[in-house]
Amino acid sequence: MRKFTVFARGLRLAALFLAAGVLCARPQEGQLPDSSKGAFPEAAAPAVFQALDVALNVYDVSYGFNGGWAASDGLLDRIVELKYNGDVIRSVSLNLLVTNLYSAADKNYFNALDATGAPRVGFEWRGRVSGTLLRPGALTQGGDLAVRADDTGFSLSPSLSSGQFFNKDYIYSSLSVTLSGARRTALGPDGKFYVGSGTGLTTVDDLQNVQVIKGYSADVRALTGCGGGLWTGTPNSLDWITVSDGQASVTRFTTSTAINWVDCGGNGSAVAVGANRSLYYVNPSQSVFRGFSVPGSGNLVKVSLGWSTTPKGFLLDVTGNQGSLGSFTLSESYSPERNTAASRLPRLEPRLLF
Repeated sequence: MRKFTVFARGLRLAALFLAAGVLCARPQEGQLPDSSKGAFPEAAAPAVFQALDVALNVYDVSYGFNGGWAASDGLLDRIVELKYNGDVIRSVSLNLLVTNLYSAADKNYFNALDATGAPRVGFEWRGRVSGTLLRPGALTQGGDLAVRADDTGFSLSPSLSSGQFFNKDYIYSSLSVTLSGARRTALGPDGKFYVGSGTGLTTVDDLQNVQVIKGYSADVRALTGCGGGLWTGTPNSLDWITVSDGQASVTRFTTSTAINWVDCGGNGSAVAVGANRSLYYVNPSQSVFRGFSVPGSGNLVKVSLGWSTTPKGFLLDVTGNQGSLGSFTLSESYSPERNTAASRLPRLEPRLLF
């Protein structure tokens, strides 16, 4: 096996850093857990590196199908599915530069740029690739994507301060909504698309109804729907949010670093990455909240957890103009059913693998 280097293009890296930048958070009122004084990253376990036999230019990663993760490879404009140990399951050429990935309805959905630089949205399904055009300039500052099980999706454009509905490869040209300052989108438990901005959260439905969520004011930098609520990441906290009749109930976990991404873990838990190579684990049902430092010198911009009895997944790591995937695992086991029975994890022991 040989060591490899993953190169990421400047435009995509710039968009990643815009999305992961550190800004000032607004004060937030809400129900705070006992650990609200904050988790401060501790030293992590020594890193273990494993070389891969294939060079990748990773732009995004998402836990997909076939028991592995889907990664967008900008080197050969393809989607590569990987096992946790780095073995390649399959590779599909798209002839598109995929900037965002979202796995849903047995498909790998994407935002992408074609050879002319035009932005597109579409999917890959069993080797078939289909897509349609987004509005010009939609992905110049990056983007985000969320898709329901019925193949209805929402492509978010920070550069245009708007979002576009689509279904599979059909764009609803009349269903475009203006969302000032929008950065992230996620599918909520009510089937609506939630959008995070510098001031809080809004919801958007298929009829273009936009509703501001009351009771939550924060600079949302990360957003994901998990079970009956949503996790958000801000410049100084991880927030668990449930919404009823447009009103938010908030449990805040204060962090010592800005949060770049958060993903759903087992039993209602979550794992997040942030500035200064920080990694956080939180399990509200057990009042467990810990922070760790991941060895290395790059910027951790995303975490993608897999479906497993053990908390494990991939980190998207960017250093200068180079990006790479690293796999990590936590030592404790839990039920593979997410957001259900409580499970307490002992001290985290991250291992970073290439």
